[in-house]
Amino acid sequence: MRVLLGPTASGKTAVAIPLAIRLNAEIISVDSRQIFRGMEIGSAVPSLEDRARVPHHLVAEVDPREEMTAWEFGRRARAVLVADIELRGKTALFVGGSGLYLRAVLGGLDENLPRDPLVREKLLERVAREGLPTLHAELVSLDPDTAGQISVFDAHRVMRALELLALTGEKPSMLRRRGKLAERSASIVVLDREQEDLERRIRERVGGMVEAGLEGEVRALLASGLDPAAPVMKSVGYAETIRYLEGEIDRDTWIETIVVNTRRYAKRQRTWFRGIESARWISVPADERPKDTAERVVHAFSESD
Repeated sequence: MRVLLGPTASGKTAVAIPLAIRLNAEIISVDSRQIFRGMEIGSAVPSLEDRARVPHHLVAEVDPREEMTAWEFGRRARAVLVADIELRGKTALFVGGSGLYLRAVLGGLDENLPRDPLVREKLLERVAREGLPTLHAELVSLDPDTAGQISVFDAHRVMRALELLALTGEKPSMLRRRGKLAERSASIVVLDREQEDLERRIRERVGGMVEAGLEGEVRALLASGLDPAAPVMKSVGYAETIRYLEGEIDRDTWIETIVVNTRRYAKRQRTWFRGIESARWISVPADERPKDTAERVVHAFSESD
């Protein structure tokens, strides 16, 4: 298995296409939002042209009303890998930026971690009474490793972490580590860029999403009956757009807030990737062609085999 990781806006998609062609591979997206239909703009789904050049899996396949846990994502990805790609004798190239989802793919997560509707109900009441930032701050004090990987706006994951703490008395970060099954090995490459270059690219990406119709995409999701409080709508780009549509912030603030939150998300991604001991990091110059970067990734893969 081959894995190409990188923070948002690092150029993964542009590199993945020539890389997949070079490796005779099909791409499996490792992204917590690209898997949902109707969220193509805000999640930067590869273009139809790119998907025509190289087969993509787990892209725009699931209704956004459907809950998608990391464990379920891992199950689907492994099913695609075994039933489709490996049977055809092709290489699987996993591409994305979700470290948790990648871990679910490579090792799996313990699906038997406990749940309790009563504990969840009490947490929901606390969110309504105290506000989500208060619960996130509590998680920071109890399990900073887990909190550092969860956005303060992600109610589902914040409450799930606190639920596990309440039910087991143990840190979710430790539970997750013990839940790894280590079923598959993989060659992993992480794309990285200079901070100034990445920030420029983030700003350009956000501007491109706005021009492509991010506002209209969010309006369409809401018009379809999707709850604005649904977990998928708490992700970067969507949460800020809802605030803009509700008149809470003006247009300039809307765009700038997405830029700032995307930058923070990229920082969290980098932190997660640094925890992957076997990963090889490739620094991408601002002027390097994606095809040339892909060749360097191929070389890094061969060295790690």
